Amino acid sequence: MTYHRVLKDFPAPDWKLTYWLAGDRVLSTDAVPDADNVTFRIRVEASDTSSLNATAKPVIYRYVERLTNQLTGEVRDLSSGAVQVNPNIASLAPGQTKSSNQKILDALLARLEGRITQDAESYSIAGRSIARMPVAQVAKMVGTYRYLVYRELNPPTGIGESVKVYFPEPDHVPPVWPS
Repeated sequence: MTYHRVLKDFPAPDWKLTYWLAGDRVLSTDAVPDADNVTFRIRVEASDTSSLNATAKPVIYRYVERLTNQLTGEVRDLSSGAVQVNPNIASLAPGQTKSSNQKILDALLARLEGRITQDAESYSIAGRSIARMPVAQVAKMVGTYRYLVYRELNPPTGIGESVKVYFPEPDHVPPVWPS
């Protein structure tokens, strides 16, 4: 990632611009001033950020663009916020991007498929007994986790979801006609 900032009120070498990322780890990158001493270029290489996300899930980091006066030590933050650092998908193992809900759904479906061929929910052998979760309960959980996985893959957009509502006309109120 490369970008530049023009800071006419904060010329180099008196001012130094640093880009900070903080989350599971901390990364700082100093901007390099151009010859005009008011344009700062920040370059963050993929090799610099590769250690920021060792998981298969996106990680939220806080960022700050910070100016430091080299003469007085004064510090000013230009901007701050949050940024999502995504994993390098090319380096992930198969199935590593599955969410917890997807993994549970897969396990429930495998359990349900295996249960269809077995007709006993509980049995005892030599004084030991095993009771399995009823098929109806597993099927209900499959529905719940299908919904959760769907929501992960298709998050609602806008303020909220549209809900169609029908208000039946009460019997005792006559219809209102436009005049």
